Amino acid sequence: MKRRNLFSWLVLAPLIVLAGLLYSLWVWTGVDTSLASALSQASRYLPAGQTLVAEDVHGSLREGGRIGHLRWERNGLIMDARQVELGWSPVALLQRRLQLDKLHIAQLTIDDQSPTATASAPQGVVLPFRVSLGFIIDELRWTGPPTLQASALSGRYRFDGNHHQLTIDGVQIAAGQYHAQASLLARAPLTLDLQVQGALTAPVPGSSRTLPLVATASARGNLAGQDAVLGVQALLQPAPAGAPPAGSTAAQAMQATVSAQVSPWSPQPVIRADAAFTQLDLATLWPGAPLTLLTGTVRVQPDGNDWQGQVQVTNGLSGPWDKGRLPLDSALGQVRYDNGKWVIEALSANLAGGRLQLQGQVGTSDQGVVAGGWQGKARHVAPARPALAQRVGPRAMERWRAAVADPDGADG
Repeated sequence: MKRRNLFSWLVLAPLIVLAGLLYSLWVWTGVDTSLASALSQASRYLPAGQTLVAEDVHGSLREGGRIGHLRWERNGLIMDARQVELGWSPVALLQRRLQLDKLHIAQLTIDDQSPTATASAPQGVVLPFRVSLGFIIDELRWTGPPTLQASALSGRYRFDGNHHQLTIDGVQIAAGQYHAQASLLARAPLTLDLQVQGALTAPVPGSSRTLPLVATASARGNLAGQDAVLGVQALLQPAPAGAPPAGSTAAQAMQATVSAQVSPWSPQPVIRADAAFTQLDLATLWPGAPLTLLTGTVRVQPDGNDWQGQVQVTNGLSGPWDKGRLPLDSALGQVRYDNGKWVIEALSANLAGGRLQLQGQVGTSDQGVVAGGWQGKARHVAPARPALAQRVGPRAMERWRAAVADPDGADG
């Protein structure tokens, strides 16, 4: 009998100890300081080259909490979040499911200064568990280049084991309010289906009124493999309910169409593109861009293994940089991408009351970024200096002198 009792205790004692440890762990995850302790421990076990800093942390691992400042950095990529609120369901992990019921970030800044690397074509994007996440970001800032500022971003992300699904319920960018839906197959061929819809308001040329616009865009295709190709379509036009009468001044309000084929993993990703636009105001579409009224066309088409492009554009709202304008009246040019080099066959631009003519080439690296110097000819027929300063702006004069140091033309 004594041996039987001893054997029972030898079996039960470890189970009792384990149950006690699990209970203690469960109790600890509900303590208000457990979230801060977990983040502090996690920062010590990150891979080399990564850092995680969390400040002003309140809440528990079990229920979630608030983080005043959360900063993660890796190899020049910095993600900085302020006033983070999160709530999740840890029990869902037992079902191999990550469920975040709440993720609210007051301010998120992304600064990517990491070294440029060749993009590799993925064959699969499979996570080890299913994910369900709802998020709200009051203010989003991407430092660029180019810089991007967005506000009131909200949406949902789900991964069901086979598909990644992203829904943007709303986001404000410049003068536009947008929403989007995206679906990506997790395994090859990585089929992507992206849809974007937007509503904007734009000024009517020659009038103090504004005109409602609608924007739509789509991207469809496969992402797996080095030869992956996406078809891209975009349309910007007056909203049907607010469309002005034909022939009126307002009928010439901002419009644009874009059609393109893109190879995302190629050094030069644009295969073919056609764009036509009327009274296009860049400031309406992109924060920080100059005020413009651009009308013209852009065409990119294959030329053997390379491609050539033509651009023709006029600007009805030219002005100095210092006043938030673009000092360009018109431009007409032909460009070719040939064996890793940008070749400007001919470019003639009327700007700041003068004319600039260019011919030459700029070398690129394997990643498609500018690597070599400028080689070619530039000729600038300049206006009188007072007129130039008035059109360009005093702060841009030094940059202007450097760009066209020899007004009679120079070989570089």
